[in-house]
Amino acid sequence: DQLETVIMKLLRGAGPRGLAGVASLRTLGKDGPTVIRPALTTNRRDLERVCRAAGWEWCEDLTNSDTTRLRAAIRVRVLPHLRSIRPRAAERASKSAALLADAVVLVDKAVRALLIAGRDGAGASGEHVWERSALSLETGLVLGALLQTAASEYSEHTSCDRLGSKVLDPIVAAIRAESNAPRRFTLG
Repeated sequence: DQLETVIMKLLRGAGPRGLAGVASLRTLGKDGPTVIRPALTTNRRDLERVCRAAGWEWCEDLTNSDTTRLRAAIRVRVLPHLRSIRPRAAERASKSAALLADAVVLVDKAVRALLIAGRDGAGASGEHVWERSALSLETGLVLGALLQTAASEYSEHTSCDRLGSKVLDPIVAAIRAESNAPRRFTLG
């Protein structure tokens, strides 16, 4: 599952958060339940063996064989070939995903620091205010994450996941541009 997810996210042009793959723990929404995936690092053969030992019947989701779906197409058409040239591809992809998850933690720390600085610069308005010269020193990755996070704070309808590179790249470019011309962007 992890290798399939990383490939799918790579094909979509995802950043580190997407390429970090499937998380072993994930909270749905702000106060929703936590999804726990204890078998994420276990291979299918071992899972089938556990089911047999417990007297459970293995159940296959019908979408797993529907190759009109990207995940199934990758599973059926791409992974067998990939495993033939790199037998440990799934393990390596999981390792890369874990490293990218660590990178996401660093980006999130930078974003939290910028959010605090932005609130401090706002005064009584309650908005975030940053000096463009300070923001222009940040990487595009941090700026994109900052914009996603700030947008989700201001709107219950704007999900961080909905603001992709098509929306964010022009804003990041404007922040980092040499021009001091004022620009206005509306998110959500």
